Parts: sequence; structure tokens; C-alpha cells
Amino acid sequence: MQGVIFTETLRRSLGALLYWGLGLGLMACLSAWLVPLFDAMQLVEMLENLPPVLRAAAGMDESMAALATPEGIILVAFFGKFALVFAAYPVVMGMRVTANEEDEGILDVLLSLPVPRWRLLLEKFAAYTLTILVIGALVYAGLWAGIQAAGIAVDMQRVAAAVFNLVPLLLLILAFTVLISAFISRRQVALSIVTGFVLGSFLLDTFASMVQGGVSELMDRLSFFSYFDVNSIVQVGANWTHIIGLLLVTGLLLGGALWGFQRRDVGS
Repeated sequence: MQGVIFTETLRRSLGALLYWGLGLGLMACLSAWLVPLFDAMQLVEMLENLPPVLRAAAGMDESMAALATPEGIILVAFFGKFALVFAAYPVVMGMRVTANEEDEGILDVLLSLPVPRWRLLLEKFAAYTLTILVIGALVYAGLWAGIQAAGIAVDMQRVAAAVFNLVPLLLLILAFTVLISAFISRRQVALSIVTGFVLGSFLLDTFASMVQGGVSELMDRLSFFSYFDVNSIVQVGANWTHIIGLLLVTGLLLGGALWGFQRRDVGS
């Protein structure tokens, strides 16, 4: 039975993987292809002339230096503005680990098989982790194709670093979704909590640039979106401290999900 849950999960998620991967890949391709329409220096000059409040509201204060390069325009515009679209995928997949099947009465059947609960949860998590990696590869391929079609010179190492940094963020959201579903049997309640967590973190990251002082720093630290700092990636590359930190938190969340799922009365 070892590996059966993993392969079956991959088989059942193939359609969603293609829809999400190809869709995001095409969006990435279009974003890169449109870059020649913008003059980087004129864009920066235009943003500098905006009132500080409007720049902060748009999250552009910290993006000014990054926007001076073609890769900066691509990465800030694409990853920065489609962050919630990316975040939706691990939420949807995370709900499939236990919550959806428990709500539909399928989980009871699975648990009647000679498969330990921890293996069921880990194999499903591993399968969805693989789909996230595939989506990342398709997004990178889309960006590469758009850059080639546009005929612009872009540092592809920075593009690869941005995609690489995105994966731990999505894994953290996936692990949090699995954690909540492992403790709460009602699917709608679990989904509401996860949605509130993701939206709350996104809003904290958005509003952090609009306030000053210690409050801004606190909001920035509380938002997991802030640890996917596209502006920093454009200028210096991958941030290994953020990557390792996100992966460690993901491991803790997954450990909590295993602990809770082992002890909960499924179906109650």
C-alpha cells in the first residue's frame, strides 16, 4: 500500500494541475511579453511624482529601485499583483487532504484501509507539494517564453530566484490549510479560517507600507507575504533566511496537523 495514496492523489489532481499551471504560465508569458510597452525610467519617474500616500497605497515605495530594470517590472508586476491568485491554489489543494473527503464521507472509507493516518496525510501533502513545484516550473517557462518573444535582456537568475522563493510561501499556506482541516471537521468553517488567515496576512503586508514606526515593522513581521520580498529578490537574489524560515514554519504546521489528525474522531 506504500505510495498508493501519493500516486492516486497525483492522478486525481492532474486536471487541476494543468488548469492552474497552464493558466498561470500563460499569465506569466503575457506579463513578460508586455514589458517593452513600458519605459523603465519613465515609469519610475512617473511613480516618483505621485503623492507619497498614493505610492504607499499601491505598495510602490519599496519597489522604485526594482522597477528600474526589465526583470523588476516583470517580477514586481506579476508576482506582486497576483499574490492572492497564487495563494488560492494551496488553499484549494489543502482542503482536499482531509476536509473535502471527510465532508463527502470518503475519508471514513480510506481510513478503513490498512493505511496509517499519518501516512495518508503525508502522502497527500507530498503529492500536492509536487504539483506546486510543477506549477512553479510552468510559471518560469511562461516567463521565459514571454521574455524571448519580447526580445528583451533579462537576468533569468533573478526570475528563477523569484519562482524559487515563491514555493516555500505556497507550502506554508498548504500546511496551514491542512492543519486547520485536521482539527476542524466542518469544511466551511475550516475554509473560512484559512481564507481569513490568507487575506489578513495580505492586508497586513499591504498596509505595512502605509504606516510608520514600530507598527509598520510589526505588521511586516506578522505577514507571511512579506517574506516573499520581490523587491529584494530583484536587487540581490534569493533570500535564504526567509526560505529556511518559511520551510521551518511549514514543518511545524505539518507536525501539528499530524498530531491533531491522529487524535481526532473523524466524521464527528
